[in-house]
Amino acid sequence: VTYNPAVSTCRRGCRWHRALRLLVEMASAQVEFTTVAYNAGVSTCRTGRLWVRALRLVAETSSTQVELNTVTYNAAVRTCTRGCRWD
Repeated sequence: VTYNPAVSTCRRGCRWHRALRLLVEMASAQVEFTTVAYNAGVSTCRTGRLWVRALRLVAETSSTQVELNTVTYNAAVRTCTRGCRWD
C-alpha cells in the first residue's frame, strides 16, 4: 500500500476521516512517516477543523528524523485559523 498518495487523495476528496485512519494504519504498520505524510495529515486536519490533532502531528516529529517544511507549518497555521484557535 502506498500511503502518502492515498492520504492526499482522501484529503482532497473531503474524506478526512479516512485520511486520518490511514495515518493510524501507517503507524500501526510501522511505516516510516515522511514530510509528505505529515503535510497531508496536517492539511487533512484543517478540513475537519481538528487543530489539536494537527498540532499533535507537528509535535510528533520531534521524536522522528522527519524535517518539517513551510508547507507543514503553513498547514498548521491554517488549521488553527480555521478552528478559530490562536493561543
